[in-house]
Amino acid sequence: MNPPKISNVEAFLLEKSEQVYHSVKTEPLAKPVPRNYKMPAETQNQDFRFGATQEKSESSWNVLYPKDSQVVETEETKRMYIKSHNDYDAGEQKKMHYKWETTKVQNPIDFRFGKQTNKASQGAKACLYPSGDDSGFVISFLLPNIAL
Repeated sequence: MNPPKISNVEAFLLEKSEQVYHSVKTEPLAKPVPRNYKMPAETQNQDFRFGATQEKSESSWNVLYPKDSQVVETEETKRMYIKSHNDYDAGEQKKMHYKWETTKVQNPIDFRFGKQTNKASQGAKACLYPSGDDSGFVISFLLPNIAL
C-alpha cells in the first residue's frame, strides 16, 4: 500500500517547517556530506594501505579456536573476570568482602541479611480449615431461594 500523495502546497509547507533543523542544512537527504578531511600526502598513493602488514602464517580459525591449548585460570584472572563481568560460577556465593570480624556474625557462610520470620508450616491446611478444626469436612448447607 502506497502512502497518499501530497500536494505541492503541502510539500512546500513541510519543507518550510523542516528548515528549523540544523541537520537539514548540513546533511541534506540524498546528497553526500562534505567532511573536508585533510589526509596526509602518502594516503594519496594508489599502493597505500592502512594497518600493519604481516606474513601469512596460519589460519585465523586456528588462532581464534586452538585445538591443543588448555586455558589455565588462576585465582587472580578469576577475580578480574568476576569484577569485569560480574560472572560467578554456578552456586558460588557472591563475595562482598565484608569485614565480618567487626560484626556480630559468627559464620558468614550461613548468614542471611534481613529479618527472620516464622513461616506457617501448614499453609494449605490453614486455608482449607480456617477455624483450625480439621476433624472432618466442614458442614455446608444451601440457603433457600428468596425471590425479591
